[in-house]
Amino acid sequence: MTMNHLCRCAVVFAMFTCFAAYGRAADAPLSVKPGEPKATATIYCIGVMWPVEGDNNGSARCAVQYREANSNKWLEAMPLYRKYPVVWDIKKSIADNRLIASEGRLGEWGSGELDYATDRWKSNYLAGSIFNLKPATTYEIHLTLTDPDGKLSIEKTLTSTTRSEPVIPTVGHNVDVTAADPGALTRALESARPGDIILVHKGTYQGPFTIKASGTAEKPIVIRAAGDGPAVLKGTGYVKDSYSVVLQVSGSHIYVDGLELREAVTAINIGQGRFTERPQWDKLKASGQILKNVVITHCRTSATQYAIIGTADECFIADNDLVGLAVDVPGIDWSEGEGVEVHGSASVVCYNRMYHLSDAVSIYDFTDNQDCYNNEAICNSDDGIELDFSWENNRVWDNRFWFPTNNGISFQPFIGGPAYVIRNEVIGAREGCSKDRYGSSDVFLINNTFVGHRALPEMGNNFELAPFDLPMKSFSRNNLYLIQGATDEAAVNVHPEEPLLHTANMDYDGLGGPFMIGSEYGAKTIDPAVYPGSHYVSGLGLVFPIETFAKVAGALQHYTVVDPSKLFQTPLPPFHDWRKDGPTPLMLLKQDSAAIDAGTTLPNVVEDYAGKAPDLGAHEFGKPVPHYGPRDR
Repeated sequence: MTMNHLCRCAVVFAMFTCFAAYGRAADAPLSVKPGEPKATATIYCIGVMWPVEGDNNGSARCAVQYREANSNKWLEAMPLYRKYPVVWDIKKSIADNRLIASEGRLGEWGSGELDYATDRWKSNYLAGSIFNLKPATTYEIHLTLTDPDGKLSIEKTLTSTTRSEPVIPTVGHNVDVTAADPGALTRALESARPGDIILVHKGTYQGPFTIKASGTAEKPIVIRAAGDGPAVLKGTGYVKDSYSVVLQVSGSHIYVDGLELREAVTAINIGQGRFTERPQWDKLKASGQILKNVVITHCRTSATQYAIIGTADECFIADNDLVGLAVDVPGIDWSEGEGVEVHGSASVVCYNRMYHLSDAVSIYDFTDNQDCYNNEAICNSDDGIELDFSWENNRVWDNRFWFPTNNGISFQPFIGGPAYVIRNEVIGAREGCSKDRYGSSDVFLINNTFVGHRALPEMGNNFELAPFDLPMKSFSRNNLYLIQGATDEAAVNVHPEEPLLHTANMDYDGLGGPFMIGSEYGAKTIDPAVYPGSHYVSGLGLVFPIETFAKVAGALQHYTVVDPSKLFQTPLPPFHDWRKDGPTPLMLLKQDSAAIDAGTTLPNVVEDYAGKAPDLGAHEFGKPVPHYGPRDR
């Protein structure tokens, strides 16, 4: 590694330092003892995980360089995030032992939250992601792990190959099925073999259906519409408190393309379906029975509560039009009804449309290295995306999460470390653009446009505290934190620990209002003198100016105060209930906007910009906008 690279890394490490926020294991050694790192590739990203022991003060650091296998040029990526064990008493904070971190929600902690949180708090590793890679390309990843305790320096080089976006095979053993023969599709699925292409001709097919066989990587089993008209697979209908499926996929290397699936609780169920219990997951993992490489493309779902649910590794779910029935069935539980939820490792969810489901996407229990990008999630009945209970290196970029009933992004809890949320539009949530529950932490927030709305009497209080809840130990750069129609209400809600312990790593953000510490986090116990200019709002919490937060937290050396009404080329759409459609214009910056050139660069993530410096928010002025939702064939 060159001296120039070491100097650059020193600057970057200063930006990405993970501070000790909660307490440390007293008997753990200071020096780090590294295990064996591994790399996990998707199509455009590679995630790195390096387990370690010791280093109870979290001082170990790891610089990352990468290059194509045949290149002589090393490129810089962001350093790995340091996730080290902490001692946590959920009843007390480290700051004067105040009851803060979960006050007001302590009674809500069930065994699932406690088990997950305890497991993640004692985790000991460094992890991070490399972005913007070429598909089907082999990369070398050079890691340099250093620890001032013991003066340790270790270098490792990993090799990892990104995947290609799957292409639906057109050559194989064709099996034609027609609706004129009611049992033809069932027989074709029961007798399927690797290399079969089951062509489903136009018509309606009464299910449910199951595919138990597996294909191979070279010869997947394909179930696709023949192209002569709509091929509709029907379930047995939606029945509350039951679980019916249109298509059950119980094999690996299965491709499903171009079908319409309707009238069931779930359109497509992959493998064991949903998981919430760790012993069940561990048993499945140990048995080697987790499915792999299920591809679902160009499908349409309707009149189902769940669209695509499952457990499998390396899935590809893209270009689907997923419509739920949350608005259509009286008495349906609006909090249940996922668009896409696939547990496992290294799946890709991209270019889908999710509408009138509950959560558009869930990156949920036991999930790592999942990529979610270029999706359009409009008017769903719960959250835009959930990262609840998930693990490391889950990445969410270039999505639109508009008008969810509750929250844009849910961390309930997320202590996976790290998750990446990059260049997303999150607008119109009734509660907040971000939901932080149960002491969530370890999130990278980069170049997002977060827009909450001032409370409307006819809608009730449409955000609980502030429109954005900041998880602890978050890294925030180049974001817009806004409230439509307001610059005097709090734009960001933080934990009391964050400013006092300098764990809120914010800089170069655009802010449309002050900060807040919510009542449920112990705001009443805080001396207002600690936050000059603060005032307590009954029922909400302690509100304090941006400059006070910057001084107390040692953060936000560079920030921009913005007025939401003066930022965008198109007026922000009026707030409305999720059951009503409304305009969804792209939130592109005005040429003279205060957000232009107000951001900063980040290696491998924010490097390609049009002006003197990167802009704030999801869209760089003068650059092409992403495509959202299904692509044309």
